[in-house]
Amino acid sequence: MTGPPEFPGQGAGTMVRLWTRRSSAVAAVVLAVLSTLAVALWVDLVPRVEGEFFFADDDPQLEASREIRSRFRLGEQVILRVRDPGASETDPAVERDPTLLQIETLADALAEIDGVEAVYSAASHDVSDPLYGRILAPPDPSATNIVLQVDDTDPRILVPRLEAVIEGL
Repeated sequence: MTGPPEFPGQGAGTMVRLWTRRSSAVAAVVLAVLSTLAVALWVDLVPRVEGEFFFADDDPQLEASREIRSRFRLGEQVILRVRDPGASETDPAVERDPTLLQIETLADALAEIDGVEAVYSAASHDVSDPLYGRILAPPDPSATNIVLQVDDTDPRILVPRLEAVIEGL
């Protein structure tokens, strides 16, 4: 005869009856809610994507990057993608005068922000230059990038400043 396991001093139906009681079901739900609240309160759930997130501290590439950054006193970079819906293969964004004028206006405004050290854009650099061309003129002809060299300002402070300038234009 097969059936639920027998426990000493208890009948087979005791375990089944335990979970059919309303108080047991309520206790299980309360325990699940309290566990979820405990995790939400005591565990930091804010995502942090930093160099150490992708690389181990002793990664040779990360060490080389840190050495170059300290030797040449380089800050972090922010890359903004700017799209011109009117651009095409034959008339790319980086060659359109109205687009370049808007890029120049945006780049000048971004350069005024505290925390931005340098701005590189299609309006200020030759996109045929091998150093800047691939970054400023991506394969998508309707887009261009603006590269910002930023200092060590906290991103929680810098990003709202950047967003305010972008939304203001």
